[in-house]
Amino acid sequence: MAKEYICLYHSYLDAIQALSDAERGRLLTAMLEYTLTGDAGPLCGNERFVFPIIKSQIDRDNAKYETKCRINAANGKNGGRPRKPKNPLGISESGKSQDKDQDQGKGQGDRTSPPSPLGGRFDRFWSAYPRKAGKGAALKAFQKLNPGEELLEQMLDTIRQQKRSIQWLADGGRFIPHPATWLNQGRWEDEPLEAVEEELYGGETL
Repeated sequence: MAKEYICLYHSYLDAIQALSDAERGRLLTAMLEYTLTGDAGPLCGNERFVFPIIKSQIDRDNAKYETKCRINAANGKNGGRPRKPKNPLGISESGKSQDKDQDQGKGQGDRTSPPSPLGGRFDRFWSAYPRKAGKGAALKAFQKLNPGEELLEQMLDTIRQQKRSIQWLADGGRFIPHPATWLNQGRWEDEPLEAVEEELYGGETL
C-alpha cells in the first residue's frame, strides 16, 4: 500500500534556513514528486544540496511504513494480535506489590550508584560532532539510543565523512543538523554525501 503523505520534521527548519522562498518551493515540490514517482526532477538552486538529506529520511520513513504494513497483514491473517494471558500463575496484584516493595527495601543501607553504561562514548561523539548545539538534548538522545562500541565507531566514521561533504560545508555549516536531530533520525545510516574536492557551490569553487 503506497503512502498518501510525507512527514515534515521540525528539524528541516535547520536545513532550509538559508534557502529563498523559490528554493523552498522547488524543494517541497521535489519531495512530493519523489514520493509519488521516485524521481525528484531537476533541482537548479541551493535546494539541490538539501534534498539528498531529506530524501534519505523519506526512504527510511517509507521502509518503516512498508514493514509495518507487512506485519499488520501477517497479524490479520493469523487472527490479529494474540491476547495476553489472564494471570496464568494465579498471583494476585497485591502479592506482586508486596514482593516489589520487599525487593526495593533490600540493601538500601549499602546501595551505591551503578556505573554509567555509556562510559566515555558520549564524550567521543560530542567531540567528533562539528555542531556544538543542544548538548542536553543530544545527551538525552544518546542515552536513549545507548550505542555499543561497534555502532559508535560506525557513527564516528559517518561523521568524519559527512564533515567533508558539500552539504555540511555549505554556508559556514548552516545545513549541519543539530546533534540531537542527527541521533534521533539515525543519520549515520544516510547514503554517503558528496565530498568536496573541486565541486561548485553557488557558482564559486569551494
